[in-house]
Amino acid sequence: MRTITRRTLLGGGAVAAVGAGALAAGEKERGKRWLHAAGVIHGPDLTPPDVDVAVSQRQLASTHLRRTVDWAISRPAARPEAVVVCLHGRNADHRFAFDTIGLHRFVAADRLPWAVVAVDGGDASYWHARADGTDAEAMVLDELLPAVHDEIGAAKVLLLGWSMGGYGALLAAADHADSVAAIAASSPAMWPSFAQAAPGAFDDEADFRAHDVFDRVGALGRLPVRIDCGDEDPFIGTDRALAARLPRSEHVYGSGYHEAGTWRSRVPGQLAFFRRAVAG
Repeated sequence: MRTITRRTLLGGGAVAAVGAGALAAGEKERGKRWLHAAGVIHGPDLTPPDVDVAVSQRQLASTHLRRTVDWAISRPAARPEAVVVCLHGRNADHRFAFDTIGLHRFVAADRLPWAVVAVDGGDASYWHARADGTDAEAMVLDELLPAVHDEIGAAKVLLLGWSMGGYGALLAAADHADSVAAIAASSPAMWPSFAQAAPGAFDDEADFRAHDVFDRVGALGRLPVRIDCGDEDPFIGTDRALAARLPRSEHVYGSGYHEAGTWRSRVPGQLAFFRRAVAG
């Protein structure tokens, strides 16, 4: 059997056949995602600034997660005016914000007097209380933030999350609106029903309903909220629906996929959004 190389795929009829078939079937977005997964088309990306920023590792004995939790912090030389608390996506950990997104480098390049903090919330906690007694949201608010404030002093809290963490940031902000200054959620992972949710995201339908962000739009509507999602992201439908329920929110769609490159490309806009929230 002849091997089809990437060059052959790019130059031959395979791309046209797949693309035409997807369009003919009314599956333009799915077709784009297939081609993207195959490496044929690419989404937006942005290389983090080449600045040297120290990241310090920490540990936290968490009662809420029943284990020792790893977290990390980068901070400016002066006392930080705000802290960006980062919530990672599924199957990631606290290093994602630093090693993959490079958020601390964007912050330093913009000379923002902010600390950047990220914590390991577990592979599939979805940042809420679970049937096994763990509660990643409570860990962030009740344990992590006090430890951060002990180290850097009082500072405005800005929540930023990706996918599972985007959902978690919205949920935590709605549940603790008095503790949060602003939220930016990249491709927040949300589903219309429990039946459509990813396996393990919720314990059961009651858990899904108890932690439904759509039921919290009243609390979220009182906060500065930004939602970013690419047009080819599988969560674009639910993300648009939530933004429509938050008329004062800032929402940015456009080209992009459910991946780190797209999320990096949105960081400058998210930091500008946070700057306005801190100044206000």
